Amino acid sequence: FQWTGGFISLQRPPWASEDLQQPVKVPYPVPFKLLGDRARGTFDTVYLDRDLRIARGSKSNSIFVLTREDERLPLEEQYYTPPV
Repeated sequence: FQWTGGFISLQRPPWASEDLQQPVKVPYPVPFKLLGDRARGTFDTVYLDRDLRIARGSKSNSIFVLTREDERLPLEEQYYTPPV
């Protein structure tokens, strides 16, 4: 089996309470080749510990603060088996 691409169809944005009249189709995987150098960038981790990661993006100099969740995600146990 080889995945050659397709589309993601968005029926309802996460922030909306109703479906869109016409679904939005986005190519997947994203055709980064069409974006050229605009799609290139780095994500530099400037701090990392067991529960926190702080990183800086190279495109807009944005700061990203990521924390580890203590609670499991919905359906995580059904679809994900951690490595042993």
